[in-house]
Amino acid sequence: MGHPVPDDSVQQNMIKVFSSYITEKMLTIQVLPYLLRSNVIGQLEKEMVEAELRNYGNTRGAHLLLLYLPVHVENWYTEFLKALCDSNQEQLATFIDASFTEKHITRSDNGVMKTDADAQVCLSTKMDRTGTNMDTAEIFQEISKEVGIQKEKELDEKEEMSLEDQFYQPAYDSLGDLGAAAPRSIIPESNATDRNNLRTMSMLDSNNTKIFDQQAELDQIVSEHKLSRMLDGKMDISHGEDSSEDTDMSQSDNDDFLYQMPSRSTGSDSSTSSSDLDDTVYKRQTPTVTKRNTSSNNLNDVVYQRQTPAVNKSNFSDIGNSQKEFEVEIPLRRYQEELARPAIQGKNVIIVAPTGSGKTRVACRIIQEHFQQVRQKHAIGKVILLVRDVALADQHGKTLQELLINYRIQAISGDTKRNKGISLEDSVDRHDILVLTAQLLLNSLMNGEIKSITQFSLMIFDECHHCHDEHSYNKIMQYYLDIKLRSGKNVSSLPQIIGLTASVGVGKASNITKAKQHIVKLMACLDAELISTVKDNQEELQQYVATPTSDAGLVYRPQTEAEEPDTIIRVMPRANDAFRVSITKVMNTIENLMRSAEVVKMVRRPPNYVSVLNAPSDKGSEPYIQWLSNMWKDTTEVREHEVRRFIRPCYKHLKWYNDALIIYNDARVKDAVDFLEDKMDDWKKKPNMDANEKCLLTLYRAGTKPQYIQEVPNPKLNELERLILKSFKEKSVEESRCIVFVKTRALAGALVSWMKDSPELNVLSPTVFVGANAAKDQGGITRFQQGDKLAEFRRGRYKIMVATSVAEEGLDIQQCNLVLRYDHVTHEIAMVQSRGRARAMDSKYHVLAQFGKGTAEKEEINMKREKLMQKAIIELQMDIQSTPKCIKQNIRDLQEEDKLDRDLLAQKNKQKQKNQGEYELRCIQCNDFICMSSDIRKIENAHNVVIDPTLRDRIVFTKNMSPTYKDDIIEFNGKIYCKCHENFGQVCTYRHQDYPVIKIEKFIIVDQRGEQKNCKKWKQVPFIVPQLTKEDRRRLLASLDME
Repeated sequence: MGHPVPDDSVQQNMIKVFSSYITEKMLTIQVLPYLLRSNVIGQLEKEMVEAELRNYGNTRGAHLLLLYLPVHVENWYTEFLKALCDSNQEQLATFIDASFTEKHITRSDNGVMKTDADAQVCLSTKMDRTGTNMDTAEIFQEISKEVGIQKEKELDEKEEMSLEDQFYQPAYDSLGDLGAAAPRSIIPESNATDRNNLRTMSMLDSNNTKIFDQQAELDQIVSEHKLSRMLDGKMDISHGEDSSEDTDMSQSDNDDFLYQMPSRSTGSDSSTSSSDLDDTVYKRQTPTVTKRNTSSNNLNDVVYQRQTPAVNKSNFSDIGNSQKEFEVEIPLRRYQEELARPAIQGKNVIIVAPTGSGKTRVACRIIQEHFQQVRQKHAIGKVILLVRDVALADQHGKTLQELLINYRIQAISGDTKRNKGISLEDSVDRHDILVLTAQLLLNSLMNGEIKSITQFSLMIFDECHHCHDEHSYNKIMQYYLDIKLRSGKNVSSLPQIIGLTASVGVGKASNITKAKQHIVKLMACLDAELISTVKDNQEELQQYVATPTSDAGLVYRPQTEAEEPDTIIRVMPRANDAFRVSITKVMNTIENLMRSAEVVKMVRRPPNYVSVLNAPSDKGSEPYIQWLSNMWKDTTEVREHEVRRFIRPCYKHLKWYNDALIIYNDARVKDAVDFLEDKMDDWKKKPNMDANEKCLLTLYRAGTKPQYIQEVPNPKLNELERLILKSFKEKSVEESRCIVFVKTRALAGALVSWMKDSPELNVLSPTVFVGANAAKDQGGITRFQQGDKLAEFRRGRYKIMVATSVAEEGLDIQQCNLVLRYDHVTHEIAMVQSRGRARAMDSKYHVLAQFGKGTAEKEEINMKREKLMQKAIIELQMDIQSTPKCIKQNIRDLQEEDKLDRDLLAQKNKQKQKNQGEYELRCIQCNDFICMSSDIRKIENAHNVVIDPTLRDRIVFTKNMSPTYKDDIIEFNGKIYCKCHENFGQVCTYRHQDYPVIKIEKFIIVDQRGEQKNCKKWKQVPFIVPQLTKEDRRRLLASLDME
């Protein structure tokens, strides 16, 4: 769309004042061909109106058409009236402008438009009798008496009616403002002066200014001014006088009233009677008004009572099709209004508020205000809410469905896009608001499905503290910043940016200066001007936000030492450690085998390779994990493949034993032994074991003899059980929920197994909640299982959820009243986020920490960093207020510096691609050649496959009985192995052709000079993997035909 063309303001006002009547009476489908022929609308606008008519009925289609009218040609008003007449809608044209029909249409004598047309005649007669001295309102009142016009209807049969009991219908604050609400019948019949002024103006001939030229313009201005003041609540409706200083209703009371306005109708029809519309579309519900200082924690409690239409909870992917009659203006608490204020003013802002404070609700209100502002500019708004994962997309999609029922909303993730064959480009065109996983939008920007970031008018980043480095949030914002920093580019086309988070973090800062630098860096990544926090309404915030008993600080209720229990609960290790002693001896033996092996002494490069094999003494620890990673990385660079073949089995066993010790430390001996048995069962199936591999199996049997695996109570588990049972006894079982955060999937499974073996905990139905990226045999769960588990946890089927970090952010479980971090902490953001899962009032947050592990010390550092962050935010806000230009320039400098770094990296990658040589991929176990790097392609920007048709001669393909994953275009239905039985990956069928999908960590990458390396992730490889093309598929098909 463009901008409205210059035209008579009186004509625009006549259209906008009577927009509701026009949209109710106009037969939109009949007028479209005439408007297209006269170039008032284009073909694209015609098709969009037709789509609106099909999907939502005549009223919505007519609204959209009025939005398009003043865009292309200057004589749009005349052509519109002509089109009405040519389509046999002379009555409507006469109602809008009788003088036009008198001049251009030969009217019949059968008395059409008896009321309004006769009123027009009487108006002319009355004007002739009185001249220009009589006020237009008085003229219309006399006309009304003579003709007997009774347009206003009885709205309520109660003796005392207030503003809250009236009906509302949509009107245009400016042409095209579909979302605005204006009073239809808020003026009593005895005091209809202002309405009559406006009606009189619509009947004036815009070309006949000889009689009422100046008076008409003056009356129009006055009436519009009064109407505006009534909408703003500044005029006493019953008397038509200004009451901005003396009113019975305070502004705070007005904030609590909820207006229900017309929404998209799935079946609206032009034949619907006016009275029917009054009883359905335009009826305004009166909420129960209460004081604000309620202690309830529910944002939809007494303060926010509202009546909403029934919602189809099973399908919120296309909310625009499922909602019907009402749009609810979203009320906010005072602290939420404070958070939203800078964003509503159109500024890019990071909103920082505690979990449970209603940031999503604030975002919804910002979206509402944004659409109103955009439409006032005669443009079309497109809003996108970005989240990190599918579970959050589902959750936020449902929230937006409930609060923004008048907009077309769709929640999409990569899974739903593949499963339903959704075109993101089409979704953008057909919906007002999209809720997307960030990676999906990034992929669409990279492959060109979404042409530009400028297709959106507002972008909201949930959990925006992730916007840095290689995160998809930051990569999306790089598209934005490239446009902003490009010289000569109009930045007004860029979307507004809003970030939501409970904690911006401070990185590794240890002082206030570095903490502020970290936050400014985040502001630069999000192009934010301000950080919005609650300052003026702290007391109200504390009433509504559930605060775990350990919290204190800027945005949480401060606690006294007397009432605050220890956040960190320290526990002693086991007294009897026979299992640890036995497994440690096995690990020491394997380490000695590696260092003393003859094959290891043959290694020339890297020099001093034997020293690489010196392991730390602390087994089952983070340092040991790091040593294993570094040791294997150095081993993959050894050219003698015999060394890798000897070291790799040792490396695998050491890793398994180390993982088993970690499980043993946090769970039971049984859980650690079960873990080892699962690994060794697969190992025993290995054919043709060499002497080294047989030796490792013998060591396992010796280290897990019955005397070493007897169960010994774990004090940490005892304390965990005590805390859970205590919490569930303090509050009823039905109302309680508990989340236990652990480090690994394996430990999550072990804890749930232990809970199920405990009679008291088993009745609470514990369950595992982990990421969906890992395979099932590695402890992963599917996205469907994730959604099902969350839903059942909310409903109470599961009372305890043992989760990895995937559940730390964003998930809203109002009943959760206990959060435990089980001897595992990371940074201060994770601390704030995980603590925020405790949403219920009087909830608790604890960290269980074993003496000597360093967990307690890390948590104390996190607490200090949280306080440092709060101070840094306050100081930075003061800096922004006192020296805004300095902060703005600092942000600009950071953006330009980052842009330069990206440009240099892009140039380097181009050069690398240009000079890219061939690389061999060899089996990491047996060193057999598998394929060349030039034979690797990427499918759907995600799956790396080999297109060499001769690969089947070097690997083993196996097909499953049923696919492990399937959608419209891709199916995973098998596995691939090296002939030495090393698992290389999966088989996928893509567009009816089979491809091997390989895991890069299973290969040694060898360059042309013989240098070799192993990469854990595809982004680390020294070559660029191109996308699979049609030509690639043709060549592969031709080679198969030849066979």
